[in-house]
Amino acid sequence: MSKVVDKYGMTKVVLTKNYRFSNNPEMKKLDRNIRANAASYFRPTILDEEVAELPIFWGDTQQEEAEKVVAKVKNLMVKENVKIALLFARRGINAEIVEEELTKNNIPYFYGMFTDEDPDYVEFHIKCQELFIKKFGNINCNIKCREKFGKSIAYWNKFYTSYRHFYG
Repeated sequence: MSKVVDKYGMTKVVLTKNYRFSNNPEMKKLDRNIRANAASYFRPTILDEEVAELPIFWGDTQQEEAEKVVAKVKNLMVKENVKIALLFARRGINAEIVEEELTKNNIPYFYGMFTDEDPDYVEFHIKCQELFIKKFGNINCNIKCREKFGKSIAYWNKFYTSYRHFYG
């Protein structure tokens, strides 16, 4: 960030209140500890009372771990309007096993680890281009028409994603 501040004459804005974990003090501690770790080049000084105590679990196999993850998701889904994010460091076998377990348990999910070369991603952009040309031809359109088109695509994408997930 300091390079950007210097190069472009920008002002660094430091936020002082984190609302992300306002209802979860242990996650707030973990967030502070991770940031302190990064800021001190992995040599943080963290007081014992500031060590985050979070429930963890792991399995002896990736399948067992996936089953535990899905059991936790099911437990959390009992609450109304809950949104759950499963984060993975990268695409790979562990993510695939969890995805299979979610599918096996009929738990709908959004797969966000696609690349710009994945068939669904490419198909979406081709469809957007077709819709744009159909609506506007080869003419230039102003920002207002692009915003309107973008909103219609967002609606279409939401429908398309739901359709593809539930109907294949």
